[in-house]
Amino acid sequence: MRGSKLDKTMLEAKVFDYIQTFTAKNGFAPAIRDICKGCDVKSTATVYYVINSLCDKGLLRKPGKNMRRAVGLVSASVVAPSLGNKDNGNGIFAIDNYEDFYALPSNYFFGDDIYIFTAADDSMKASGIQCGDKVIMRRETDTNCEDGDIVIALIEGVALIRHIYFPDEHCTLKADDESLSDDTMYGLDIILGKVIGVMRNFE
Repeated sequence: MRGSKLDKTMLEAKVFDYIQTFTAKNGFAPAIRDICKGCDVKSTATVYYVINSLCDKGLLRKPGKNMRRAVGLVSASVVAPSLGNKDNGNGIFAIDNYEDFYALPSNYFFGDDIYIFTAADDSMKASGIQCGDKVIMRRETDTNCEDGDIVIALIEGVALIRHIYFPDEHCTLKADDESLSDDTMYGLDIILGKVIGVMRNFE
């Protein structure tokens, strides 16, 4: 399968969404040719490639020997897209800002509004968030946040991980790193959601 990483990620999202919708409607998984038709993909080899990639990520059950209609959703998982840390102009949650997908255990995480951002620095290290960590966020507004909660906010088009406080009518964002100045939210700055977990690779 040729093309950019973005093309590959967007096709994975399209195929996975089709499999979810088809399975919910019909009670069984789609055949490979159903996926080709539903996702406007001409090559069955491309669909096989995408399915194998989704299986490797834990989003689908590994097909058996009969791959014609053997793909299945991993029901015990919640699928969370990993997003880039900058708004590309179409909105931070736009599908072309998806970088990858992760399967999270549904006994810990639930709902449709779960996303993952990659920590860009060590500014929240005292709270257990280090550079490179995958930070799990549930989409929320500031009305569902309390003083001291760790949130991800979009400040001047960049997603930042910070503590939130409400000293007056404006929200104030503070990092653990005291050398960094506080951010006060104005205008187009928004709270994207509340941090609910962190993943780290020790290798």
